[in-house]
Amino acid sequence: MNEDTKTLVVEAVGQGLVDLALLGDISRALEVNVHFNRLSSLDSLFSHCGQGGLKFLRVLNLSSNEFTSCYLPQLAYIPTLATLDMAGNAVASLDDLPFLTGLCEASFAFNCLTSLAGLENMPSLR
Repeated sequence: MNEDTKTLVVEAVGQGLVDLALLGDISRALEVNVHFNRLSSLDSLFSHCGQGGLKFLRVLNLSSNEFTSCYLPQLAYIPTLATLDMAGNAVASLDDLPFLTGLCEASFAFNCLTSLAGLENMPSLR
């Protein structure tokens, strides 16, 4: 973790992660970058965050992992999330995406999408 000028960034790029619990306490993170790992779910996202959860998280990079679905209900509990990168996974549909009112930027490039149904769950998307 790097901390400079009130910015806490958690980076674990290309480390073969299969479980986010291995990151430890990320409750103060503004940005989490877990690009190019082996993640397929967010089940343990809040395991080390305590009662406060991820109330500061603005950027989540899940690109180039092993996600096959947007069934990620955990994202609905991160009200500050503004940027989500899920490029380079194997997602076939956005239908299961939770309602993310604060999300302004998202990338689903290089997935297996056949439709953009589900974009309505991100009303603030630019």
